[in-house]
Amino acid sequence: MRRLIRGEKGYILIAALLVLVVVGLISGPVLSYMVGGLRAGHVFETGAAELYAADAGVEDAAWRIQNGNETGVKPPVACGDPTSWNYTISDVNGKSVAYNITYVRNTTGAEYTITSVATTGNKSRTTVEAYVRYASDWGNILDYGIVALNGSITIDATSALDSFPEPNKTHIYANGNIANAQQSRVYGRATATGTIANINSIIPGPALDNQSPILFVLPDTQKYLDEANKGDLFPNGLVVNENRLLGPAHITGDLDIQAQGVVTLGGPVWVTGQIKAAGGSVICGEGPLVAVGGADLGGGAAPLVEKMPVIISTQGEIKVSGNAENYMVLYAPQGKVSVTGNPNIQGCIIGKEIYLNVAKKVSVTYNTIVVARVRVFRITVLTWEVSRQ
Repeated sequence: MRRLIRGEKGYILIAALLVLVVVGLISGPVLSYMVGGLRAGHVFETGAAELYAADAGVEDAAWRIQNGNETGVKPPVACGDPTSWNYTISDVNGKSVAYNITYVRNTTGAEYTITSVATTGNKSRTTVEAYVRYASDWGNILDYGIVALNGSITIDATSALDSFPEPNKTHIYANGNIANAQQSRVYGRATATGTIANINSIIPGPALDNQSPILFVLPDTQKYLDEANKGDLFPNGLVVNENRLLGPAHITGDLDIQAQGVVTLGGPVWVTGQIKAAGGSVICGEGPLVAVGGADLGGGAAPLVEKMPVIISTQGEIKVSGNAENYMVLYAPQGKVSVTGNPNIQGCIIGKEIYLNVAKKVSVTYNTIVVARVRVFRITVLTWEVSRQ
């Protein structure tokens, strides 16, 4: 028979009471923490929704700087008017968004502050303030028909320069001298840091010599190499003697486009050697076509604005000859661009120095339709700050 040990009665009751006391002590803080967590989660969700809505306001403002309002009419600030412009979006993620665009300045591109505020009734608000630049990758250099970056412009024979579609609007610039032959004509104006010969051949003018140098923003060609490296690789150069779609592509060696060869650029093409285009060959597409070495273009570009190539020599010269009408932009920042024979360049020419010797009524036409295909403007966000109330 079991014996009862005195003093054990009531232990279970005491233990149960202790558990209840402990649970009672911790349940209050735990419940308070849970309620606080739920409230914090709601606040976080509200703040996140406001942030997304305010960011959407910044994006809408950026779109309007580039494109204007629904009817295509640009706001005053998009034209460089130093005033503010306001707009309201009634419902973004259930929030009301109001934003302001203020023009700041125009240096290498128009710069604006965008202040976008998203509110939740009268309870809270989140503000995003962005500082943005609206500019082309090519900066202001495409405002000119011909540019000599660090040398002279020499216009021989009866070479003539004009503009299209509005005539007498070309503008040539030399960070050096402009040697303009007496029988040549520049239908527009000329600016040089040095001297300008035969000022009377610049019609209607003005011809401004001994001017301060212009600071140009030059395009970053590294991005073309990066894009070309995503495409096909030709390790031993490439010869084209028929129709060929090319790009993006990286060619190690020369690109040789023979007579009757047609290259249609489907993306950036980077050539580590030289570009050689024989008479009768055609280069079309937007490209660009970039050579580290020089480019000798004896053929022509397709005479269609929508198939206009950009041809670049990063370290060498560009030579254009033949009799074709060429719709193109030529860019050789470290070398001379020479146009000889009897071609007609529709677009613009940029080089370290420029030489023209063309016996044609109009040898270089600053074609703003062609240039507009190259001058793509983009919004770049310089700073982006968030605050919440």
